[in-house]
Amino acid sequence: ESHIDGFEFTLKSAIENIEEAKDKIVVIENIFEAEKFRLKQYSIDGAGKLKFMGILSKKENEGFGFGKWVAVLDQRTCDGCRKNHGKFFTLDKLSEIFPLHISDRCTIEFTKSEV
Repeated sequence: ESHIDGFEFTLKSAIENIEEAKDKIVVIENIFEAEKFRLKQYSIDGAGKLKFMGILSKKENEGFGFGKWVAVLDQRTCDGCRKNHGKFFTLDKLSEIFPLHISDRCTIEFTKSEV
């Protein structure tokens, strides 16, 4: 389910039983206000993904073939990042899975071999 589909579902669910148009507008305004942060974060993270793709291309041209996933290990670390910590991935695989989620704090250490 995409973020847009989830947003549409939330919006429809919130207004389907409201009779008054003015009450629907208030509910819609509240939902949009709540979504502003998420939409801004998606924009920031999308730019981060594009930057990472440029770094991957550069590293591939320099002869690197792998990246070691390095997670910030603390109480905020998600299960996925914790699971990937210390693992080596091909650059192609990294292009598919990194970053793992919004506000990902992980980094990649590039290597020429899977060590």
